[in-house]
Amino acid sequence: MADREPVIAEELEEKLMRFVARKLGGRPDPMLRQIQESQLPFRRRIESILEGVGLSWEAWIQNPLRERYDTLEDERRARHGS
Repeated sequence: MADREPVIAEELEEKLMRFVARKLGGRPDPMLRQIQESQLPFRRRIESILEGVGLSWEAWIQNPLRERYDTLEDERRARHGS
């Protein structure tokens, strides 16, 4: 759905982020802390995906924008013809 309706997907993501921020009330996001500080299977999966486009976890976390990943993935596909 997000691929077919990127504008709607972005609007929903922004609404979700605002909702989470309101719920947290200025407190740090515990999910982000877990991802940053631990070696959860989820993090290892993300690291594997990032490696596929030439990013390390450390590089990604400095600027974790979806558009950044998408651009690198598009470049990878163009190089490999897939």
